[in-house]
Amino acid sequence: HHQQGDIGKAVQIWNELASGQDKASRVRAQLERTLALLDKKLIEPRPAIEQLEAIRAEWRGDEIEFRALRKLAMLKAKSGDWRGAFEAFRQLEANFPDAEELPAVTEEAVATLVDLFGSSGFAEVPPLAAYKLFEHYAKRVPPGERRDEIAKPLVDRLDAIDLPAYAASVLETQLEDRAVDGKTAGLVTRLAALRLAEGKPEAALAALARPVGEIAPAL
Repeated sequence: HHQQGDIGKAVQIWNELASGQDKASRVRAQLERTLALLDKKLIEPRPAIEQLEAIRAEWRGDEIEFRALRKLAMLKAKSGDWRGAFEAFRQLEANFPDAEELPAVTEEAVATLVDLFGSSGFAEVPPLAAYKLFEHYAKRVPPGERRDEIAKPLVDRLDAIDLPAYAASVLETQLEDRAVDGKTAGLVTRLAALRLAEGKPEAALAALARPVGEIAPAL
């Protein structure tokens, strides 16, 4: 009925199954009902999150939990609960390492990270928590513009609170396997300055020895 567009009839059937005695059928019906209502925008995110959390409390270890966790991660991210979102992503990785859809979930986590680091909500993320998220996901982002999007705001924040070692570590990851372009010289110069701020002049010289292409006169 759901596939044929009759959401009302489908929900009626799911309601009957959700009140049945068989636990597996009951939990699956609850999941399918919640996901269908979300798809049709007939339920708000908060009650949907509560229903999905209740499903996980009852059932663990197979595709029911996987689908519930995956949807929870996205709902929590959209509602501004970045801790809850990335905890759900972490549990998906830990509990379902061989899942066929895990690469797609990882891509969703990376997209969520890019959105978070580029939003006003990034200011509410503790800097070291943001650093740990970057450390976990950054190398799954191809080097270049997309990795730059998450590295730059984090470097700025870590540098602003006088954590040059962490900021330099982010810059090192940003530069790893990155093609030389018009931004490279500026990134390398900043990396050298951060290494000097750490009290590591040799590391600063090593940074300046990197290939950088053309250097603007002011730089």
